[in-house]
Amino acid sequence: MPNKKGGKRTSGADLQPSAQTLAALGELALEWNCSRCDALERAVYHSKSSLAHAYHEAGHAVIALEFGLELKSIEITKVKCPHPSELPARLQLMVAGMIAQRKADVPEAYIAISGKLDQAKCEQVIAEDGLSKKQGIAAMESARKAVEDLFEKKYIWSAVRRVAARLFEFWEMSPMEAAKVFEEERTKVEE
Repeated sequence: MPNKKGGKRTSGADLQPSAQTLAALGELALEWNCSRCDALERAVYHSKSSLAHAYHEAGHAVIALEFGLELKSIEITKVKCPHPSELPARLQLMVAGMIAQRKADVPEAYIAISGKLDQAKCEQVIAEDGLSKKQGIAAMESARKAVEDLFEKKYIWSAVRRVAARLFEFWEMSPMEAAKVFEEERTKVEE
């Protein structure tokens, strides 16, 4: 099925280019003219960047579902849902994207790009809540640890991977479909 830009995306199974693929691209670069080399490099970069975004947003979406929040929309660049009222849960939801990317072994350069906005939001929420710098650092560390623990649960990580694969392939996912994936994975664990 084509994505929003009209092209067919690869499946979620082989999301990272292999070393052989990258080496082959390097060999092709010697044979093709520079404009084609630039196009190949851009294609590899955009594929990796899309994968990074997919895991980032899937992390946010699945943690929101775990917290019982209703998703409004899920796209490869953003997830819309209500924010939890309690500070720890809000911070966990905000850091979930970066933690998902790290667990998926997304290169740090991609995490830094997508994580800057979430980090700034966390700092703003901490300041608005009146925490000292030391308390804020402790709250962030606690949030990161809590999300890492959540991602160790098989059903949660399986749901993240499935949502990320869907986002990578189609660039968006219906909230109902994401909730269905989440429930399917949770049900597998309960059986």
